[in-house]
Amino acid sequence: MKFLWPEALWLLLAAPLLVGAYVFLLRRKKKDAVRYASLSLVKAAIGPGQRFRRHFPPLLFLLALVASIVAIARRAP
Repeated sequence: MKFLWPEALWLLLAAPLLVGAYVFLLRRKKKDAVRYASLSLVKAAIGPGQRFRRHFPPLLFLLALVASIVAIARRAP
């Protein structure tokens, strides 16, 4: 497969960096994280399906970004 602008494919290296930044932001400690008396009550309120749904918008953004970069590189006819 040949691209008209293969240099644009270097931008795909930003995808793993964005994933790493997202994981870093999720794991960092927050000062205001524990404001509730019972964390088990908060976990029960969130529910089991929220764990995946929470990461769905950043995943869609990443997929759109990768698709946009590949589209910018434009496949040669």
